Amino acid sequence: MIAQYRDLIKNNAINKFAVMENTVNSTGNMVYSSQNARSVFDADRLDNVKFGIITLDMKDAMDVYHVGFNCELAYECHAIVRSSNVLFTHLSYDNTGIQYCDSCHNSDNLFGCCGVRKGSYMILNKKYSKDDYHKLREKIIEHMKKTGEYGEFFPIRLSPFSYNESHAGVYMPLSREEVLSKGFNWEDDVPGTYGKETVLPEDIPDDISSVPDLITKEILKCENCGKNYNIVPAELIFYKRESIPIPHCCFNCRYRERIAARLPRKLWHRKCMKENCQNEFETSYAPDRSEKIYCNECYQREVYW
Repeated sequence: MIAQYRDLIKNNAINKFAVMENTVNSTGNMVYSSQNARSVFDADRLDNVKFGIITLDMKDAMDVYHVGFNCELAYECHAIVRSSNVLFTHLSYDNTGIQYCDSCHNSDNLFGCCGVRKGSYMILNKKYSKDDYHKLREKIIEHMKKTGEYGEFFPIRLSPFSYNESHAGVYMPLSREEVLSKGFNWEDDVPGTYGKETVLPEDIPDDISSVPDLITKEILKCENCGKNYNIVPAELIFYKRESIPIPHCCFNCRYRERIAARLPRKLWHRKCMKENCQNEFETSYAPDRSEKIYCNECYQREVYW
């Protein structure tokens, strides 16, 4: 049944080039109620935003990830909420006019600060007068421009995580060799328990009704990576209620499989596959995929008319 469904989706179903609703002059996928958005994914209520992922209720921004809830004038940022004029900053909320900061909240006019709460006119967590702040900040920026540091997010060498420990390895998987060739870190000894399994995958019944409640006391082994995992009681109740077999893979492998089944957060320039249609568009369906991809007009006529 699953194989038939996948064959139907990939080889017979007609797919619209992108999911966009109430959106104009935009490119990307899963975009809602937006305008003038370019290369954005999983987005809602954007205005004049370019290169954004998981963005919500924001305008006038570029190169942002996990940013939103009334944000504007953001550039090269991650995890920013309710803020304005924020550059090269990570995990900071309710700020105005900050640059190169991390975990700063309810503040304004910060540069190179970390963990500041309700601060103002601070550089490297030190308080300055308004005039001294602006003079020193401009001096630092000029120096950073000469060294090539200014204008980019924090360098990868400052990341506390290796590539294969982060979401980057999930959404943009690379081999160990590829990661090291780019100068990124790779963790060879990823934490996990191995070799403690009390039940092998082949010994777990395929029929969930035949699975005993005591399986929550057992240690299972992932068919993919070999890591041990377990089934908690609430999880077992859900599987039995929905008639879902016990998973033979650990949570991390199942998560990676789900993400891999989604369209990538990437665009290709393609032409509508409807005969005699010359419409072109940007789509997350790669050219080597087997799905039939139609432009919005052809999709509407085929599906709804």
